[in-house]
Amino acid sequence: MWNNEEQEKILAVAEKYKSYFEEWDADIAIARKGPNFFYVLDTEAECFDVFSPFETAEDLETLIVGSIASGIDTYLFSGMEEKMMVFHEDMVNDVYDNYYPEASVRCLLSHMKVLAEQNATWAGLMEKTYHSLACFCSKVEEE
Repeated sequence: MWNNEEQEKILAVAEKYKSYFEEWDADIAIARKGPNFFYVLDTEAECFDVFSPFETAEDLETLIVGSIASGIDTYLFSGMEEKMMVFHEDMVNDVYDNYYPEASVRCLLSHMKVLAEQNATWAGLMEKTYHSLACFCSKVEEE
């Protein structure tokens, strides 16, 4: 049922993480009856990344911080996985067992390309994460 005090706390949490909502395609839906919802859209895949009910402000804050952690963890895992696939492929092809200068240069360039692509993705994620937590962190420093 409608609880004005809890709704105010929920709105305070949303304000606390205002920068998060500005950086990500995320929002909350506060219901007059039934559960409230926190959601994060994946606009590229045209689906919800997160769609979760919550009841309290504390629940909402847990969902927000959890989605940030999950996003970073997912990018870390996919980046490492892609890097390892390229490095493993080169090892399977015996590039390291035989010394061929041209092959070594091609191998290095291949590895550097993967690293550069992943670092660009990682830099974008870190920038969004930084901006989404900047307001919150500055408020914590003031306390």
